[in-house]
Amino acid sequence: MKRIIFKIIKLIIKPFVILFCVVVGGFFIVPTFLDEEYEVERSIEINAPVKVVFRHLTNFQTRHLWDPWIRKDSAATVRVSGSGATKGSTWAWSGSNIGDGKIVVQKVVPPSYLVA
Repeated sequence: MKRIIFKIIKLIIKPFVILFCVVVGGFFIVPTFLDEEYEVERSIEINAPVKVVFRHLTNFQTRHLWDPWIRKDSAATVRVSGSGATKGSTWAWSGSNIGDGKIVVQKVVPPSYLVA
């Protein structure tokens, strides 16, 4: 009788143990194949002249006043290099809630084109 119960329990538990191992293993194996860098793209319509918006977008000294990520982490630190309106300018952040990251300006064509 005990042998039959043991076989039934083994048949029931074995699939769950295998599934658990696959799921837990996936959490450790899948990230090794993912890029450390990723791209976030979002767009909105702003009711203001292009020159005004571009000036705010490329002014790294005041970016912290409107940046939604910095608003999520008031203790975050920001490091600025360059103006934001020139190639090579950087805006880097570090915070416990938002993590670490950096924006590097690659190309600027005032007043309407910025690649970072």
